Amino acid sequence: MNFIKYITPVNLANEKSKFFSSNIYNPQLEYNWNEPQSAKWVNTHPELREIIAILHAQDKDQIRIVFSKLFDTQITSELLNLSRNIVSNKPYIIPSEPITKVIKSFEQAFEFLGLEDYSIEIVDQYGFNFRPSAEDKKILVSKYLNLDFFSIDGEVKHELLHVIRHVNGKYNSIPKHPKYLPTEEGFATYCQDYAGENGRSSLFQHAAEYAMTEIALNGSLREVTDYLESIGFSQELAWQRAIRHKFGFIDTSKPGDIMKPSMYFYHEQQIKILTIEEKYRLFVGKITKEQLKEYPEYI
Repeated sequence: MNFIKYITPVNLANEKSKFFSSNIYNPQLEYNWNEPQSAKWVNTHPELREIIAILHAQDKDQIRIVFSKLFDTQITSELLNLSRNIVSNKPYIIPSEPITKVIKSFEQAFEFLGLEDYSIEIVDQYGFNFRPSAEDKKILVSKYLNLDFFSIDGEVKHELLHVIRHVNGKYNSIPKHPKYLPTEEGFATYCQDYAGENGRSSLFQHAAEYAMTEIALNGSLREVTDYLESIGFSQELAWQRAIRHKFGFIDTSKPGDIMKPSMYFYHEQQIKILTIEEKYRLFVGKITKEQLKEYPEYI
């Protein structure tokens, strides 16, 4: 159990089917919040009790406030204009690749980096494309992954950044900073969009994730999917990306956003302005960009 699993609905497959078979149905999401395992996990993480209480109360305004702080993200007029400008031109959609090629590419990256003890595992789970599990030394890949705007090369670079920072942090005896995640996801997104193959396409999707946050904050899940389809997303990809904005919510017809999806583009733009030396130093471990001054010797 972890926080991401805690806010991931357990009935996504059923609600997706209902959503696709109706023009008016609004998914009602369910969670395992009442299970003993979840209660035990909450009791061992007192620092999250306030956030969890707000989730249970389904207070959209408080959810926006606390999750904006948790993921260190916000919607600004400057970045909203930038994201809208990026999504105004739909890029080339990459032809789908077999999942066997995805796995092979990750295995080649593990070998190249001397990480032969890492593996990639296909799982029958919704809600993500890839999910690193550092302690288990594996990367999970959903059998439902959608790479319409993402290249395999870009995804490998995104996910391997998580692994490398974990491995380097252990090697350098640098503890994981409690607020490392926003920097890490921004850095991983930067590597995908600005160093990966066909980065313009992945940047398009990440910018769309930011732009759709404002829509979700003020509208329903269906309003978000309608927006995504209007800018060139397939119905399937629109569902996959939009539903993530409603994780933690029960009634998706109501306004509200978990804010996490906006974190990627928001922090990517902050990583972008760092010097190349600062970017390299971010690989020292799971640190925040504010900690860079603490590691001046790492090159």
